[in-house]
Amino acid sequence: MTIQTSVALRDNMLNTYETTIGTAPKLQLRTGAQPTNCAAADQGTLLAEISLPSDWMAASSGGAIAKTATTAQTIFVNHS
Repeated sequence: MTIQTSVALRDNMLNTYETTIGTAPKLQLRTGAQPTNCAAADQGTLLAEISLPSDWMAASSGGAIAKTATTAQTIFVNHS
């Protein structure tokens, strides 16, 4: 089954991401397999955690959304 939505509905659905996640999101980079679902425990080793800007997504327009800022981080990798 295919569902076609209007641009206005797609914009509202996309804008809900930032509203729901909030203004202090963190991006985590981990080793290992992806968890089977959102309720499952995190997998692997945490390699890096990056704090994203408080307004990290632009308002959706035309059914599409973009990040608003670039977060520069240095990640050190131990090859020992």
